Amino acid sequence: MNKWEKFEQDCVEFLNKTYGMYARFTHKGGADSTVPDILVETRQGFCFYIEAKHSPAPVSYTHLTL
Repeated sequence: MNKWEKFEQDCVEFLNKTYGMYARFTHKGGADSTVPDILVETRQGFCFYIEAKHSPAPVSYTHLTL
């Protein structure tokens, strides 16, 4: 497992432990850069994605889906 893969999984785990009462966080992207890294589904019904980047990492776009 690459460092960035472990980092993404650790991010999802941290987010679920810290903010799980407000939203569910699901790892999605992995090595496929066309798919965002983390799906966020709030308790109020909003869905959006966030990116997790292990330094150093190229950042080429921001993806937000509402």
